[in-house]
Parts: sequence; C-alpha cells; structure tokens
Amino acid sequence: MIVTFAQSPGLLAVGVVLAGSAGGWVWAPYSDIVTRSVPSRQQPRALAIITTGTSGGLVLLGALAVLAAVGLWRLVWAGIALAAVAAALVNLRLVPRTGSAPRPEGRAGASSLVAALRVPVAYSVVYFAVVVVYFPYAADVLDSGTLPAAAVPALYAALGLTGMVGVATGTLGQRLGSVRVAALCLATVGAALVLLGLAGGSVATTAPSAGIFGMGYMTGSAVLAVWTAELVPERAGAAFTACLVVGALSPVAARRCRDTRPRSGVAARRHRGGVTAQRGGADAVRVLARGGSR
Repeated sequence: MIVTFAQSPGLLAVGVVLAGSAGGWVWAPYSDIVTRSVPSRQQPRALAIITTGTSGGLVLLGALAVLAAVGLWRLVWAGIALAAVAAALVNLRLVPRTGSAPRPEGRAGASSLVAALRVPVAYSVVYFAVVVVYFPYAADVLDSGTLPAAAVPALYAALGLTGMVGVATGTLGQRLGSVRVAALCLATVGAALVLLGLAGGSVATTAPSAGIFGMGYMTGSAVLAVWTAELVPERAGAAFTACLVVGALSPVAARRCRDTRPRSGVAARRHRGGVTAQRGGADAVRVLARGGSR
C-alpha cells in the first residue's frame, strides 16, 4: 500500500524495497515448515512446488503490465497489496504450526553452517549475478523500439509459463543430485543471457531467450531451497536465508561492473554482459563439480 499512495520518490523507494523483500520473508520460513511437518521423502517436491509458485505471479504480472502501461499502476499495486493480505490470512489458517528447532551454540553453530553451505553460496553468487544482468539487458532490448508494445507483458508471461517446470526440481534432484541440477540451471540462464545478447531486437531470438531463462530462473530458485534443506535439515530456514542474503549482494557488484563499463552502444553492452555471464557460469559449474565429488 505504501507504493499505492506514495507521493514522493523516497516513499516510493521504501515501498518497492519492502515489496521486493517479500519473497525472502516467505521462502525461508517455509523451508523450516516443510522439513518439520512433511515426510522426508516428499520434502524436495514440496519445497520445489512452493518456490515455483513465483511462476504464477509472473504470468499474472504479464497481465497486470497491460494495466500499468495505460497509467493504472497505482491500481495494480493496490491489487497486489490486497492479494498479499489474503495470502497471509490463508497461511495463518492452513499452515501447520511447528515448534522451534534447538539452536546450536555460538561460533560452533555458525561455523558448521558456513562449512556446509560453501558450494550453495558459490552457486547463489553466480546465479543471482546472472539473473540481475539478464533483466536490465532484457529491458534494453524491449526499449530498443524494434519490438511491439505487447512484448513487455509477453516476456513476463513467457518467463512464468516456462518457469512452471520448476515444480519438477525436487524429483530431478532426487535422481541427478542437487549439485548437477544447480549446474544445469547455471548453464541454462547463461545460455539465455548469451542468446539475448545476440537477439539484436529480434522477436525470433528474444522470445526463445525468455523461455529458456524462465526454466533456469525458477528451477534455479527451487533447487537452492531443496539443496539447503538437504544439507542442513535442522536449520533449513537459516541456511536458505544465508544463501539468499549472500546471493542478493552479488547483483550489487554485477551492477557496479555494468555501470563502469564504457558505453559504446546497447549492442556492445549486451555482448559483454553475455560473455561475462558465460564465463562466470562456467567457473561456478567447476566449483559445483568439485563440491559434488567430495
């Protein structure tokens, strides 16, 4: 609601930051809820379904983008706020209550958590960096003037629809292992970024890029929830939160690198971003492979 009634850029920024942090506030507690109330065999699937719920939001966002485009963005935000309140009430009513897990003491608990999460944290850094590079470059393509006005809502809808494959992350992780699934996700989002860099404002290239990115984007989020719960089941929420926080800091560095590059044109910026993401993804795959072989 802050965004809906904001009359200044500062208040608008506060509302956007709070709204942007909502996913993190919801995802982490669900890791603890699932590990404490769902049979262990079904936990990966449950976590994947919960995390992939964001895909439905992206599809809806595609429809709401049409309203925002005609100046009704405050109405869109008001609707989102009401939906969030409704979701909170449903959760309070239906989600089972769980007891608090015993907390490890002092530095020993923190050090054990850090040791267990070294590889997932490395994955988070690269994954979030590639994601935050993709969206600005996608905006560059959409703003180039060569695509139709319907391209913006269509892009979000494509991300959401293809991202639905994330519901299978739990099953895939049980068959291949979370490390291999994470590596595949990095390769997927990296390929989508490279394809976007080669798009040149073409619908024929931008559309497949969005579809590929949607699959890697949502599966990449789901595998992080599944992976951290596997490694630290007694502190799944804390583990997932740690990876999200560290991953959230990587876009800051990625954005800084993007802003300090010489601006010789949109096409040059896209190309360099694609190459950087591709190299980063390759490095992370090697880190994941080493972690999985231990």
